[in-house]
Amino acid sequence: MHTPPLSPAPRRAHNPSQTPRIPTRRDRVTAIMTTDPHRAWTGRELAERLQIKPRNLLTQLGQWTRDGFLTRTGHGTYTLDTPP
Repeated sequence: MHTPPLSPAPRRAHNPSQTPRIPTRRDRVTAIMTTDPHRAWTGRELAERLQIKPRNLLTQLGQWTRDGFLTRTGHGTYTLDTPP
């Protein structure tokens, strides 16, 4: 007599629309900047609002500027990169 092979437990379908997405730091920075989109924000201001160390955020602001998400308007100031 043979026993049937064990079948794996049925998988649940993963529905991404039911799983809330945790906002990334860039999402949170963008949300802050959209409150006054024509204003130039300093990295220090944004870091204070996010309650993080400015040094950690300044590195990311530089990267996001190189990636085209933000525009550097002056020494340490950034705006959203909005199309003309």
